[in-house]
Amino acid sequence: LHAPEYGITEETEVTSDMIIELVTRYLNAPKYSQYYFCRDPSRQSFDEGIQIEMLEEELEDYNIEKLPNGKLTVTGGLISNDKNDIPLDQTSRSIDVQIISPKNNFFYGFVKYSNPIGSVTSSLQPGEGFSFLNECIEYIKNPINPKNHFFFLQVDGTAGEKEIPKMLEHISDHDHIFAGNTTDIIKWILNKESQNLSKDI
Repeated sequence: LHAPEYGITEETEVTSDMIIELVTRYLNAPKYSQYYFCRDPSRQSFDEGIQIEMLEEELEDYNIEKLPNGKLTVTGGLISNDKNDIPLDQTSRSIDVQIISPKNNFFYGFVKYSNPIGSVTSSLQPGEGFSFLNECIEYIKNPINPKNHFFFLQVDGTAGEKEIPKMLEHISDHDHIFAGNTTDIIKWILNKESQNLSKDI
């Protein structure tokens, strides 16, 4: 990848100075960029952990909880903690992270890292993401639900971010739902928190 920059054509031409220089660049890069280079991108749970850690770093005054698998699921216009409430044809899994803001707004997140385009994981994830967004739409349409509940699909990686424009178009009529990469999600949460959120869904 960096061979042309260093003017080399063979692996044997790599020097320790080149390695040190490249590693230094990675270490000085924003954390968001670092995790594309510094570990195996197929390690899904590790990636999601990093994504949530990034939320914690930027949202210092927020209560951020990584939820156990299956604890809360958006389904049938509600948030349920009972797996029996989830229909067999629902492809989205449970909520990954719950964020409570200083103004007592609740942000529920579905966190995904999509592997490079063409991998098995990347081919499955868009459908799962859209399933989550559809359940969120049903939730905010339900008049009995609190108005201070917000939902986001946090997706990073080449294949996942390619789907973001389609996801945003899909939820364009619902300002309580958002999709984007980690940086976008942080900005969206901070923006929502700064607004007067008494407006009805």
